[in-house]
Amino acid sequence: MINRINTELTELIFNSHQAGVLIVSNTHHLLYSNKQASHLNTKQKTFFCDSSDKLTHLQLKENLHTHKQFSIKNLTVSIVPIEYNNQPCKLISLDENAPQADVVSKLNLGLISFDMNGNIISTNDYFDDICKRQVKHIEELLYDPYSQIFDAVNPCPTTHCHWQSIKLKYLPRNRHYEYVINQHHQHYLLQIRDVTQLTLKHRELQQQAALDPLTGLANRQVFEDRLSQALIRTKRNQQKLALALLDLDDFKQVNDSLGHHVGDQLLNAIALRLKEHVRKSDTVARLGGDEFCIIFEQVNSEQSVRTKLRKLNDALSRPIMLQGHTLYPKASLGACITDGSLDENEIYKRADAAMYGAKNMKRGSVKLHQVTESFNHSSSIKEQLNNEIDYSQFELFFQPSVTTNDQQICSIEALLRWRENGKPSLPKEFFNVIESEGHANKIESWVIHEACRCRKTWAEKKLIDSSVPISINISKSYFYHPNFLPHLHNEIARFNIAPEMIELDIQESCLTSSEKKSFQITKKLADLGVKIAIDRFGSSHTSLRTLHDYPIDRIKLDRKLVTNLDTVNSSLVKSIINAAQQLNIEVVGEGVESDELADFYTDCCCDALQGYMISRPAKQHNLEQFLRSHCEAVY
Repeated sequence: MINRINTELTELIFNSHQAGVLIVSNTHHLLYSNKQASHLNTKQKTFFCDSSDKLTHLQLKENLHTHKQFSIKNLTVSIVPIEYNNQPCKLISLDENAPQADVVSKLNLGLISFDMNGNIISTNDYFDDICKRQVKHIEELLYDPYSQIFDAVNPCPTTHCHWQSIKLKYLPRNRHYEYVINQHHQHYLLQIRDVTQLTLKHRELQQQAALDPLTGLANRQVFEDRLSQALIRTKRNQQKLALALLDLDDFKQVNDSLGHHVGDQLLNAIALRLKEHVRKSDTVARLGGDEFCIIFEQVNSEQSVRTKLRKLNDALSRPIMLQGHTLYPKASLGACITDGSLDENEIYKRADAAMYGAKNMKRGSVKLHQVTESFNHSSSIKEQLNNEIDYSQFELFFQPSVTTNDQQICSIEALLRWRENGKPSLPKEFFNVIESEGHANKIESWVIHEACRCRKTWAEKKLIDSSVPISINISKSYFYHPNFLPHLHNEIARFNIAPEMIELDIQESCLTSSEKKSFQITKKLADLGVKIAIDRFGSSHTSLRTLHDYPIDRIKLDRKLVTNLDTVNSSLVKSIINAAQQLNIEVVGEGVESDELADFYTDCCCDALQGYMISRPAKQHNLEQFLRSHCEAVY
């Protein structure tokens, strides 16, 4: 195809281009140059090249190289045959800035020139191809013959006008076009650009912006907008709405033990099950990580919401096979019901509190929000955590364990406290909130640092024997964190203490979440020389085989095993103690607050005791006084 270019249109077409544009006759005379190439003109208007009939790219570059005002660095040259003023010519594009640019490719738009009366002067080949018919007057192309097409440009002839609403006849209906009209002297130039791909891409990007890229569910931004609109409808229609938040239990352990690709597959499977078990009118969204939410509109009662959540939880809990591993997903669900009187922030805050209340229950629990003192307390903690963590508010208390036979101190447990308004709070009151806000790992790192510092101090003061470890509680999330082992190793080296002076208290669930990964971690800890204790042993269904397979030094019996001594199965407790001692694992009886319980543990041949009867948790200076009065250092 040879583009036909009218003399009157050259200035309109080419002056807006960044590239230099030249039109050269077959006799090598320069007929036109745009602003970008005007400095290449000579007085004789003769284009500087040899007299050969064939103009080549190489010849053109060589001639340009001799020109003082032109740099050929990264130069792209395009030579395209055109018809200019009814004679064959060559259009030359010279572009330094965009090596892949081609001026002629930018002519991939329909051009229609017409006079003040609407008579069409010329059209280019591109327009003729898409229109597929001959037109003589501009109104032949208009669906609305009364369109104020000329008024659009008359008031401001130096600018162009985008037509936002017009459509032209005879163009393909499955395509999208953009129309721009310019006025130049006594002529108008209408440009028609195919923007189908841009339109489709824009729609695709809009859709992507509204969806979570991993699961295809609504994202947080869409969720917030839909929640706002749903609350308005609920209040207007005097109905009820429930917001449910869902958090997968032990999801981090799936990522850490099986890899993030399996974690992503699990999230996709959960998203699919959620969509399958809610109404089409309900909104399901992923807020990030393993947190999902559902907006239930037009709910009837609190009981109906509970029923919905239980059915949903049952569906989520079905086993799933991923990458050769059978997973048993569990989710904690919390919900809040409103008649529209709560705003978006308040209903989310209450549903969030209910969800974390469910996480404190057994795995896979469901809880509806009830306004309580603990809820207000959790909200207060979250507000304080919005700022940078103030480690000066945290403090370690210490509680010793003593041997059953001779009452010698055998370990000292470090217990985290948070001084809120001057009063120390127990971890059960704040740690879940801290964990939900993403601060838990930082604070546990601080606990390890402080525990090592204190143990170094006691060694220097010769208050306890070197065989007595300081016991540090490690959460499941931090146990699997990649920074856990390096940080522990660095702190031991920093304070130059023996590794056996450190004992790590871990939950039974740490070992059952991922047996392969947990064994690797405990093996590395044992190789380092750090002691390992299982806290609250007997609280779950961990097999005694675990004690045989893992390098465990000590177990601490869960106090729930001996809550009621009248009905406690002493044979069971004795069996656990006997099995552990057969494996050279020491057993500590926790929660000793009475002589009766102390005597029971003694009768069961328990190795050590810990509880209020021995010593309440104490600050560092109080503990040191206890150590001085209780026992003599042996060195």
